[in-house]
Amino acid sequence: MSLQRRFWVALVAALAGLGTWHGLRVTDWERPVFTGVMRGFANPPLFVSGDGTFESPWALRTAGIVPKTERAKAPVVVSIGDDPQGVFQTAPPSPVDIAVVLKNLQRLGAKQAAVAAVLAWEKPDPVALKGLEIVLGDFQMVVHGTPLTRGTLPQKIPEAFVRASLRTGAITGDVSKLPIINRVAVPDVIYAGEGALAGFTTLDSDGLKDRVSLLARWEEEDRVVLAFPLLAVLARFDLPVGGIKVRLGETLELGPGGPMVPIDAQGCLVLPPKQVPSRANVAAEALVLGEPGIFPEEPGLIVLRDDQSWASVATKRFSQELASVMASIGSDAGLAPAVVYPRLAPRWELLLGVELLLILVTACAVRGWLRWIAFGLAAGVCVGGQWLAAGLFGVWLPGVPLLAALAAGIAMCRLLDNGRETLAEISPVPAVRPPALPNPDRQLVNLPTPRSGTLWRAEAGGGFLPPPTAAPVLVIEPEKPTEPVTEPLNVAVPEMAPGHQQPSAEAVLQPEAEPAETKRKATASKTPAKKAATKKTPARKAATKKTPARKGAAKKTHAPKASERSAAADVVGTNPPPQTADQAPDRKTAAPENPTG
Repeated sequence: MSLQRRFWVALVAALAGLGTWHGLRVTDWERPVFTGVMRGFANPPLFVSGDGTFESPWALRTAGIVPKTERAKAPVVVSIGDDPQGVFQTAPPSPVDIAVVLKNLQRLGAKQAAVAAVLAWEKPDPVALKGLEIVLGDFQMVVHGTPLTRGTLPQKIPEAFVRASLRTGAITGDVSKLPIINRVAVPDVIYAGEGALAGFTTLDSDGLKDRVSLLARWEEEDRVVLAFPLLAVLARFDLPVGGIKVRLGETLELGPGGPMVPIDAQGCLVLPPKQVPSRANVAAEALVLGEPGIFPEEPGLIVLRDDQSWASVATKRFSQELASVMASIGSDAGLAPAVVYPRLAPRWELLLGVELLLILVTACAVRGWLRWIAFGLAAGVCVGGQWLAAGLFGVWLPGVPLLAALAAGIAMCRLLDNGRETLAEISPVPAVRPPALPNPDRQLVNLPTPRSGTLWRAEAGGGFLPPPTAAPVLVIEPEKPTEPVTEPLNVAVPEMAPGHQQPSAEAVLQPEAEPAETKRKATASKTPAKKAATKKTPARKAATKKTPARKGAAKKTHAPKASERSAAADVVGTNPPPQTADQAPDRKTAAPENPTG
């Protein structure tokens, strides 16, 4: 391969490798490759996190033998009960009572609030509602919890749910398997503040009664809403909603470096949460009375939940599992510690790419099966190096970009070879006439004409061939005959192929053209031969005298029919047929045309 073609192979391979190397940073193409390689070194199920970049390399986690849930990740709970002491104005508490509880939380240093109790009343006081909204607006972040359902009349999704939801296109997996909702189960719910977030507490959906659901799809909306415990953990770790990465049937990542939760295809927890009590359970009445020291140090996110005895069964079950679910999500329950697979420095990865290009260009210069052996060895080195580096040394090499560059170089090399073969086929080549080979089906027979001495060529399969002009012809000097030769012609005619007719021996054939040199020699030796022929011996004179019967037989032998003469004329073409014995002039008086025989 020429230097120019090697340059094009190297250029195409380099562009393909660099494009793939850069594209893997912003896409998720390499994750299946990493998972497939890790299946040879770890037992499934495998939970992969990270992006495979230099800043966020791949991290592998497996299922833990014993699920561990840290109680330190459980929230501090403020319980709204039945108020046996009658501290609140009404039962259940009015908007004013809830406003007082939240105001005391702010006084004790709480910056965030997660209200799992539904803030909805049948006939609330407008002034009290306004005061409650003002208190909620003083928090840096407020997370509301509301039950959702699916009804015949869908509602527009509230803005608080929109801010705490994900687009369906940002979720990996079949979104149609998620539970579907289209309305809020309780009317006139208050969502205070422009930055307030809302998540569902319970779902009125079949098949999810004994499972903890974290995701739901709003019907006729391109949004997937989140559960209240999930939003509460995000608020506690100060993680944005947009940083969540969901892979249905695999994991739910709360962000870079955040917790990871194994989920199934329907967005539910794979492992049931382990029962863990809350870090502190404070009655709401104690906040109204303003008792000091009721919260532990660094309480973090404080959750206000509904523990009233007249609440629904679903609400009671949710309140009992709230601390356990939040602790399970925040502590990566059921997962082993993560193993990180860092990448090499960029300069070392580029050096590996340059070495591969040199090998590729060198292999392109080789022809035949040695080239394909070199390509196969290069691909094997890339795959084997990737496998061994990840399994033995815990380093993730750029195997995918290297294989992409190798494939592009092989394709370009093959394309250039095909183009060269095509140009060779269409280039003008001087025509070389191959030598004529004998055809076994075409046999030639030499037939001498009567007393002419000229050789004729007849094709045994039917038809006649012109005599070769360059072939030497034997010249015979016969004596001057007075009568035709009466000896029978001994002609060996081979057996003809089936379907062909035997040519007639009497057919008139075209004589061969004598070379000019032969004619000159024959003329030179003509005079002595004639003088010798004039002296006849008595034996020769007697031989020349023929009976009338033999003359007639000879004439009959050499006189072809009219139909045969016409056929011979058609075969010979423009050459006129020779005259028969009847039409020929008297040989006794006229001299022969060809005295040379």
